[in-house]
Amino acid sequence: MSTQSLTINPAKKNPVWLVAVTILFPTAFAMLATSETNVAIPHIAGYFGATLDEANWVITSYMVANAILLPLTAWFENLMGRVNFLKVFIAIFTLGSIICAFAPSLNMMVLGRVVQGIGGGPLMPISQAILISSFPFE
Repeated sequence: MSTQSLTINPAKKNPVWLVAVTILFPTAFAMLATSETNVAIPHIAGYFGATLDEANWVITSYMVANAILLPLTAWFENLMGRVNFLKVFIAIFTLGSIICAFAPSLNMMVLGRVVQGIGGGPLMPISQAILISSFPFE
């Protein structure tokens, strides 16, 4: 990890509660996306006229994309910087959410969930890194 990402300019230091709240919302939405669809699977299957096994791809696709992006978090952070990294992956997650909201078919819903998983996977590790570097050690 570069020393640039660990140093905080004292003149620009934000209140830690503001940093915590700002990081909480996108991370909470990404974590909710992991479990919220579990209860909706029967409704998703009924809406799209699919079997429960086919509808379970909505969950599986998100989890696979999420798991693939998790180990790449540090590499993306070093490549883009923390602020740009957070902006890009929140935008990707939001795009996936919009695709899911307007999905006309189960295949489009699965594609939206893959995009959500790509955007949501790195949000938990990067939020923890930001919080650790923002709060004083004591």
